[in-house]
Amino acid sequence: MTKRFHHYWVFADPAGVKTPHQFCDDLLAPFGSTRLPALFHNDIFPEDGSGGWDSSGDIDERKFRHVLSRGDNTGKIPPDSWCWLNIENPEHNVYEAVDEYPWIVPQQKGIDFFHRVLDVAKDERPDVKFGLFGQVPYAGYQFTLNPRLREARERLYVACRPLAEELGFLLPYFYPNKVRPAAYSTFEHRLEWIRTVLKAARYHYPETHLIGMPWCEYIDLWRQRPDPDTEEAQVARRLSGWEWWRINETIVELADATLFWGGQGGTPFDPSAEFWDASKHLFEVYGGN
Repeated sequence: MTKRFHHYWVFADPAGVKTPHQFCDDLLAPFGSTRLPALFHNDIFPEDGSGGWDSSGDIDERKFRHVLSRGDNTGKIPPDSWCWLNIENPEHNVYEAVDEYPWIVPQQKGIDFFHRVLDVAKDERPDVKFGLFGQVPYAGYQFTLNPRLREARERLYVACRPLAEELGFLLPYFYPNKVRPAAYSTFEHRLEWIRTVLKAARYHYPETHLIGMPWCEYIDLWRQRPDPDTEEAQVARRLSGWEWWRINETIVELADATLFWGGQGGTPFDPSAEFWDASKHLFEVYGGN
């Protein structure tokens, strides 16, 4: 079973010669992994004067179109490529949290907002396929695993179907790095969370390409946090190679591809890291390399 591998790793070059993108692209190219271009808040929304970007209103369409067509400091979006839009905290999501059961409901304002974003993107770059980071399908951890919320999940997936049909690919992300309720606290629950999201996406949006996005270096908050929480203690709680393997194995068994995320903040690449050995094994088994 051959699957596609993509990455958005930005680990720093230990030799200090190449940019993070160049270094990671060269590192992963022999294994057949391709970088999936991304646009972030600063590419899409107006600057708010504080050094951040104002996502409480509409997009900055002029800037958004400029980056789509001419690129930014990480380069241009290649012709006929795939690009994901990382809009993590817009004013309106495709869902709304409410104070009573079923806790999560579809939000038409958010769905309409993302339709508008995609309309602009596809008008400017009709050759590119676009995906939305984390919005379709929404993959909240407890929202996914709690059987009482199944009806709410179904309503949200149905409400987002027209949006999913506009997308070139789906991009649920799997960052289980927050404290979870005791009822869903094991590593097997994490894998079941991934399976449930991917199976639901396949069922509701069978025609849309499906990519799962895990983070290779997050701190595992399921494990005991000491006080003080030192850098050494954080390193000890990072994912093991076996955990990284199982997470990606689960993704590639059910999705069309996986997108490795990691290295944010200028972290130097460590060739002895467990996730790197596990990644090479994944390429060997599932990548046809």
